[in-house]
Amino acid sequence: MRLNINRRVMLGCLFGSSAAAFLPSCAKIERFRYRMVVVVDTPRGVKRGAAVREVSITSPPKVPMLGEDRGGVGVNGEAVIVDIAPGKTLFALLSGADGQYEFGGRDVSFLFRELAPTSPDAIIELWPVKPVTRRPILENPLPALVTFKDLRDPMSLTRLDANDLASTFGQGVALKEITIQRTDAPVTEEIEQRINWLDDLKRYRTDPSNPFTSRLPRGIGDLKRK
Repeated sequence: MRLNINRRVMLGCLFGSSAAAFLPSCAKIERFRYRMVVVVDTPRGVKRGAAVREVSITSPPKVPMLGEDRGGVGVNGEAVIVDIAPGKTLFALLSGADGQYEFGGRDVSFLFRELAPTSPDAIIELWPVKPVTRRPILENPLPALVTFKDLRDPMSLTRLDANDLASTFGQGVALKEITIQRTDAPVTEEIEQRINWLDDLKRYRTDPSNPFTSRLPRGIGDLKRK
């Protein structure tokens, strides 16, 4: 079933004092949601997972006020979870395979804008055939893939090679497909039920005496963003 695009536009207008009453500052915020689906071939059959995320695109106001947001792209959502086998789980992060922090928000919005500007139901394939973009050129438009040797231990995060999942998960395991598609479905909120320590990350990071703060592997913060 294909779902129609959910695009909501909000106008936030800020007015200054009476002296500046004729200089309104309006920031335009456009939001849309998309579903990322990850499919993996395994000896036990095809395994798949999906997550819905929301992208917020803020356009800078024509007459910016002091301290006002100048614009940008943000994303609210979490990693795609694929259970490969008992005790073996793959996560497709919000960041990109080459470390692009903005992949799940900015880069995905670029892909929809260039490859499906007028097709709200279009499915964009990221794997096995990578999409080709011109403006801007996205060299490697894939999510970062990771797993944990021990899901209870954030330090056991291990990065995966999309071309060689078998070296980590065993013979016969291979990435089959990654796609994105616009949707009206609610943002997925499941990952904290699987990874209990995600609730503690904020506390860890604000406690300078905790060595865990500076030793977190790159990618931990890309499991979930708000």
